[in-house]
Amino acid sequence: MLRAVAAFKVWDAKVRAAVPPDQLLVFETGKHGYKELADFLGLPVPDAPYPRTNSAAEFSFVIG
Repeated sequence: MLRAVAAFKVWDAKVRAAVPPDQLLVFETGKHGYKELADFLGLPVPDAPYPRTNSAAEFSFVIG
């Protein structure tokens, strides 16, 4: 698992270095939702709630 985390961090750094900040949305699942996505894309925020799936409760069957 540590190798996967290290590979992700290298890839993430490359993306952040290559993509201009105004063209890169760093979207944090669980923290951000439609507002941040819509603002970034210049679109109206949808009226529907942002979908929340794979919560800890929903995913507990895998762990338990």
